Amino acid sequence: MLSGLLLAIAIWPLAGNALNPVARSCTVRQTEGRLVLSDIGRDSAVYFRGLSLDPHVAGALTLKYRAVGIGKGGGQLYYTWNGGTCSDSRKWRLPPLIADGNWHFLKLDKSALVNLKSWQGGGLITDLRLDVCDEPGGRVEIAEFGFSDPTAQRAFGDRPRAR
Repeated sequence: MLSGLLLAIAIWPLAGNALNPVARSCTVRQTEGRLVLSDIGRDSAVYFRGLSLDPHVAGALTLKYRAVGIGKGGGQLYYTWNGGTCSDSRKWRLPPLIADGNWHFLKLDKSALVNLKSWQGGGLITDLRLDVCDEPGGRVEIAEFGFSDPTAQRAFGDRPRAR
């Protein structure tokens, strides 16, 4: 495993990769335990459904990724409960990813949330929609994605970027 993050709640990889993400406006495949997003179109998204995520335990959003050829814009992670719809009031803001082909860690604390009360006030989160970037093009590989204790340290890697 490429572990460098201390994940309290893993979204990817999940035991046996039992979670089947669904893609929109991009191609997603599983390769060697990683999610690989390619053919990224405008407003692309990867959905993770059927979760049972306690937002009070999920203190920091964590992502280990590498990217090439993607646009300069940032992205977002939307969250919903019981099949609800995505909303700009229910999301984490993601900064632009570093697109140099090397592995990077991204760790965002709750200040990246648009609405902390929404995150903590709706009960267990059942669905996530990851939009890694808002511009078309490129390729993104995700080795680890989940939530960690905001005070946890990485075992190795580059400096985390906070928003």
